[in-house]
Amino acid sequence: MIEWATEKGIAQGIAKGIEKGLVEGEKRKMIEIAKKFLSLGLEVSVIAKASGKPESEIEALKD
Repeated sequence: MIEWATEKGIAQGIAKGIEKGLVEGEKRKMIEIAKKFLSLGLEVSVIAKASGKPESEIEALKD
């Protein structure tokens, strides 16, 4: 019984870790793409609209 609970807890922890990693990876990719769009001269408002992120977040990437 304890082994089963331990294995279940480990599996849940791994699943949460993978999910967190995927979310973080998506965030990093969005930042990378937004920075590239900024370097190409796209307007902040266009990037914000396309990414679904607030303009302030896109503006912060300029620095």
